[in-house]
Amino acid sequence: MNDRRRLIIIIISVGVGSLISLYIVKQRLGNLKREDYIQLGFNFLFAIAVVVGIALLLQNMNKKNPNGPGN
Repeated sequence: MNDRRRLIIIIISVGVGSLISLYIVKQRLGNLKREDYIQLGFNFLFAIAVVVGIALLLQNMNKKNPNGPGN
């Protein structure tokens, strides 16, 4: 799988998860204020940064040892 496709899949999956969390928060709190939307936006950006960072770390580790551990 190439890097661009992997990144698109990551962004889509985190985006869908964020939309689900937005739906749940709206169901529990009712109408959201501007601050609530800003907080959810920061949560989305933070989740993207963490997941992309971990994906890049694992990809880098895989390039250093393409046969896997112990081979």
